[in-house]
Amino acid sequence: PDIVIKQLWEDTVTLWTSKNGSPLQDPFSGNAVLICDPELIQTDSILKKTKKSQIKFSRIITSSNLELIASLTQTGAGIGILPSRVATNQALALTLKPLKHAPCFQDRHSLIFRADAQKSKANRSLAHEIERLLKKMN
Repeated sequence: PDIVIKQLWEDTVTLWTSKNGSPLQDPFSGNAVLICDPELIQTDSILKKTKKSQIKFSRIITSSNLELIASLTQTGAGIGILPSRVATNQALALTLKPLKHAPCFQDRHSLIFRADAQKSKANRSLAHEIERLLKKMN
């Protein structure tokens, strides 16, 4: 009861390919390459779901940089696991598309703080400014 959770936005993490496609982006060929950040919970969830499907990867390229994953996916180097807001940013919006029937992970971004920390005007102002900036980024 002493924790406040303010949901800011929702996002979907899924498999993405370039609109031009490449042999490395055919998930049913057995030759597809996966490009992902293996440290993310979202990646782990999607990988577990792909094991139950017919999607197979011959190898995995890892990176903790989502922009690099998006760029490699854009060039056709493989299938990227990306949040929608990364894959549809201005530079990539016309070149990436979600893989049809791919597993997804619904992601929620929230601002979490202790309710008793909001007693001073300074703390309330700081929380409102953080919330405003995060919503602006979305």
